[in-house]
Amino acid sequence: MTINITEATKVLMGWCPNGNVTKSIPSVRFQDIAIENVSGTAPNEKTVLWLSRLLGALNLPVAFIAIIDIIGAFFITPPHIPQTLEQWIGFITAISAIAGVTAGFTARSRHLMKRKLIHMLIAAFGFVMISIAWIRYLLFECGYL
Repeated sequence: MTINITEATKVLMGWCPNGNVTKSIPSVRFQDIAIENVSGTAPNEKTVLWLSRLLGALNLPVAFIAIIDIIGAFFITPPHIPQTLEQWIGFITAISAIAGVTAGFTARSRHLMKRKLIHMLIAAFGFVMISIAWIRYLLFECGYL
């Protein structure tokens, strides 16, 4: 038994000697292919949502400590207003971590793309502030610099 490769290829491709069959099957164009996943959001929107939630999760541990610190500084003891530059940097880092968690976890797929980007940028700002604080701590306080 010999297999004719051209005949097997024609069968696999659905070739038929009747010319009208090709007219009844619509041709596939690249413009017709939907670039959407199962959830209905485009890949770039899904990436923005994923990044904002990831950055929000990375901000979460510092945000818990920041909330406890802010409650202690302003409500339990007499109110302490930051005086030095280091205190202000710490206060802004704490607020940005809390804002980053809030923005990261409140981004929804039904929001407009601009709003999703704003959520992601706020979460990223909180993460950058936390990273800078850790770098400053390791370099200056631990004596690596």
